[in-house]
Amino acid sequence: MDFGLSEQQRDVQNLAREILGEQVTAEKLAKYDSYAAERFDRELWQQVAQAGLLGVAIEEQYGGMGFGFFEAALIAEEVGRNIAPLPFISHCISAAMPVQQFGSAEQKQRLLPGVVSGEQLLTAALMEANNEDPTQPRLCSAQADGEAVLVSGEKLCVPFAEQADYLLLAATDGDGAVVVMLPRKAEGVVLEAMEVTTYESQ
Repeated sequence: MDFGLSEQQRDVQNLAREILGEQVTAEKLAKYDSYAAERFDRELWQQVAQAGLLGVAIEEQYGGMGFGFFEAALIAEEVGRNIAPLPFISHCISAAMPVQQFGSAEQKQRLLPGVVSGEQLLTAALMEANNEDPTQPRLCSAQADGEAVLVSGEKLCVPFAEQADYLLLAATDGDGAVVVMLPRKAEGVVLEAMEVTTYESQ
């Protein structure tokens, strides 16, 4: 039995390796040290999007490549190998893949094409104070309020929250865990910057 990568998987891996290897240099990374600049290379993000890599695990009907988690992990590995200043994991794996798996048809049609093109940035707000289990949110609640949903509470260490268009947020509705797609610019949303050793925006 062959446990190696398929030809298509190697193509995905090599494409990510080529783009990131050429574009991410020690000189470019140095400008983000000590928060001297926003640690998000938007030009590189667009190159990755144009290469189709943001849609590696998104179905073809939404403009993606139609692969899955394994292929997304190959790209995430290259992002990590190069210390690339990109929100790939939070955007593609933590947020976009759950939308594709569990979102409504309307949500998927509205969000996923922009996810693939890089026009919309998603992230996931999963961690709470003294609670790193997103399946058991304790400090964030979501309650129906007519046709709207009223969300209250606090999340910590939300990657690229300031740059994101939507936050995939784990909350409780009293009966169990629910997931809310919260617009970053929704009324009442307050962001407070946190400093972390990677200088990533959180």
